[in-house]
Amino acid sequence: MPDPYDVAAEPPSSAVETTAPTISTPVTDARGVAVPQGPPSTTSAATTSAATTSASTTDTWGIPSTTFLAYYGGAIVLAIVLAKITKATLTPRPDKSVTSVAQLDVYEVAALNAGPKLVGVTVVARLQRVPMAVPVGADGQAMGQGYVDERHLTRPVEQAALKLWRSQPGLALDQLRSQVEKLPETEALIASLQKRGLLRTPGGRAALRLRALWPLAVVGLGVARILAGTANTKPVLYISLLTGFAGLVTLGCLGAPTRTRRGQKLLTDAQKQPGIRDLSQSAFASGMPIESASLIGLAVFGSTVLWAADPTMAGMLGAPRTLGGLSGDTGSSSSGGSDGGSSDGGSSCGGGCGGGGCGG
Repeated sequence: MPDPYDVAAEPPSSAVETTAPTISTPVTDARGVAVPQGPPSTTSAATTSAATTSASTTDTWGIPSTTFLAYYGGAIVLAIVLAKITKATLTPRPDKSVTSVAQLDVYEVAALNAGPKLVGVTVVARLQRVPMAVPVGADGQAMGQGYVDERHLTRPVEQAALKLWRSQPGLALDQLRSQVEKLPETEALIASLQKRGLLRTPGGRAALRLRALWPLAVVGLGVARILAGTANTKPVLYISLLTGFAGLVTLGCLGAPTRTRRGQKLLTDAQKQPGIRDLSQSAFASGMPIESASLIGLAVFGSTVLWAADPTMAGMLGAPRTLGGLSGDTGSSSSGGSDGGSSDGGSSCGGGCGGGGCGG
């Protein structure tokens, strides 16, 4: 039996071995002062690298949603500004000496309102109510039927229309109106207004539509972001709203009104003047010959004046019921003169866009 007091004796084999704790050697600097050490890191370098890679692939195109939305909104504003600059550059300079339709010929006013169609209606209506000259014999008695007194037809378009009428006996009034629309004298009225900067030329209208390329490029970028965001399983509501707004701006820029801003203002001011409509309606309703001054209401308000005063003549002329008048820029691709100006109203995405926004 081993002596329990014998310190040299070995412990039994079943005894539990204990391991002495490892004491780390403190790190000192050049002066021998111990440098404090933080707790040992539990994240390996491989784990850190994987997390970084995962974070970088979360954002579509590597651009955070909110950042992209901010830049995209700025791009829309820039496109609108560039479209307005393009419009101002391509719009002819108006003749500022013309401040009222009273300075224009009545047929120029008709052309400004609704183009050659209203010119044709106005000219033929004038021919129907021009004072007649009746030949009188030596005894003072009328000899035969009267004829149009050409002294009252002093304008080139009136004289050309009368020549057409006389050269084609039995020509229906609606056919005469259609031919008057194509007369060189009618085209000269349009050219005069274009030269004064009150109407745009067809080429000018086509060039004006090029301003739509600015917002169209923004729409293309938005569509690309929506597709990429959808593929990346990101919410795309906000970017969809902004892209839709950019699309509306593009549609607005595609419009190219025939009248310039100056021409529109002249016509609008004339339509606000009292008594112009009544002057023409009374003249036509009377059934008596009328002077060219009484045509101003027809030129300013369109064929509705003729239909209200003399529907029989209006029907014989084949005049459209809504030609010209207050309906806006007839005979053109209307744009309303606006390039857009609304916003998305800050609409909420609900719970589906929390945290990262809805910019794809």
